[in-house]
Amino acid sequence: MNMLCTAVLLSFILKGVVVDRETKKPVPYAALELIDESRGTYAERDGSFSLSISDTGMIRLKVSAIGYEAKTLRLKIRGDRTVRISLRPRAVRLEEIVVSPGKGTIEEDVGPGKGTMSGMDILMMPGSATDPFWALKTLPGTCAGTDNAVIALQGGNPEEIGVYVNGLRVSHPYHYEGSGGGLFSLIDESMVERAELYSAGYPADYGNALSGVLSVKTRNGIPNGQKSFEMSMAGMSLNLAGDNYNLLISRGYTELIKSFFGEKRKFTLYPRTYDLQGSLGISPSARAHLSLFALAGWDATGVDLSDQGFEGEYRNNSAKGIGGTKITTDLEGAALELSIGESFYRSETSIGDLWSFIRDEKELESRLVIEKGAGKSLLIRGGMDLRQIVGRYDAVLPLDSARWRDPESPGDTVSQVYGDWEGGFFLSSKYALTGRLFLEAGLRGFLSETSPTFRLYPRVALAVVDSGWTLRFGGGLYGQAFHPFRPRSGRAASIVSRAIHGAISLERNLNAAFA
Repeated sequence: MNMLCTAVLLSFILKGVVVDRETKKPVPYAALELIDESRGTYAERDGSFSLSISDTGMIRLKVSAIGYEAKTLRLKIRGDRTVRISLRPRAVRLEEIVVSPGKGTIEEDVGPGKGTMSGMDILMMPGSATDPFWALKTLPGTCAGTDNAVIALQGGNPEEIGVYVNGLRVSHPYHYEGSGGGLFSLIDESMVERAELYSAGYPADYGNALSGVLSVKTRNGIPNGQKSFEMSMAGMSLNLAGDNYNLLISRGYTELIKSFFGEKRKFTLYPRTYDLQGSLGISPSARAHLSLFALAGWDATGVDLSDQGFEGEYRNNSAKGIGGTKITTDLEGAALELSIGESFYRSETSIGDLWSFIRDEKELESRLVIEKGAGKSLLIRGGMDLRQIVGRYDAVLPLDSARWRDPESPGDTVSQVYGDWEGGFFLSSKYALTGRLFLEAGLRGFLSETSPTFRLYPRVALAVVDSGWTLRFGGGLYGQAFHPFRPRSGRAASIVSRAIHGAISLERNLNAAFA
């Protein structure tokens, strides 16, 4: 028993950040290895890391990253400790061009139109109700209604935005989803590490979206952990977080604030939601990291339709979610990411005892990305993704939609199975032309079962950096496959629409301005 208590007391946390020695910018996905224990972890995209240390004394920590010289540190551990680790960039000679250390660091984002928010940004955003989609609507280039969480970009249709969680696409990311979107997003703020919204000219990494892309990365725990329970008139939630896991259980309700609705709508079932979400990060070796995540939500509501001249109620119940795994590893200087997951959606809608509509849908997806750096002047990314959609709907609908209130109106029973698969690949490169001029060029291919014509979409971006100012240009060709909803005509081939993006942005680094 005493030995067990001693082991617990001597467990410490070593955390910190890995940065570029010349530019002071974070070094993403650096590998950190405890040499004497043959274990380690990877830094996050912002360079931060956290390691548990089982004993006091001297440790040896090896830190390495693509494009940088490896470094071994000797650190004395007496308790929890925070360190800042600087890595020296490797110089690269490319034929007639000589790039000096610190002069050609590649820009993380070359093209324009990208906005980023952390989980804390979303939590602190006024008027967002801590909802990621509501918070993201404050970014430049977005336009949307004031009564839902739907995001539209540059005046496009909300369906023209691809929503991704940990690299996997989510087609139904809303609570209380209807034909025009949903009231709230499925993704809880406490699960978000970073949300990135590309409002124009997004890179070749993503496809099958006309207007833009929203990419969400879930977090795998909080250093030193966190436990919280919250309750309000609108809901309650329990959040448990450790060094490598997150768990959220929540319920939203409106019974306590029903007085705000008055008698305009007579709810037979006041709107309510349930959420169960979690993530887990594991580092089986110093060069590999495994992330597991699952987001699931349920919602229900019922309304008395007597004021609409109909005897009965409108009732809707829906369930949706996504789960998957992501493996990140270092293979002889190349970073590899493999994501595999499945999303589901089920909606049951009824109007009285006459009309009903049930929709079931599942999507299976896999995504493989390989990244290889050539020194610190050239970065090459390539990958492929495959997505299969399988669905079914069963409905009883009025033949004449104008007579839906009439119980004598003839109805039509519809049952249909539908499905499609979509595949794509991409290849892109980022190149530091000089210390201030950066180029990104990419190409994406797309093919689907119901639209078998192979399509290519080229994209290009250019960034000029000078004294805290960054001027960005970008654009290219984009496409998206739409699956027409035709319950009586049966299965229809997908329709592929195309768009041309051209964008320019000017950014100012305020830290440089006030330095």
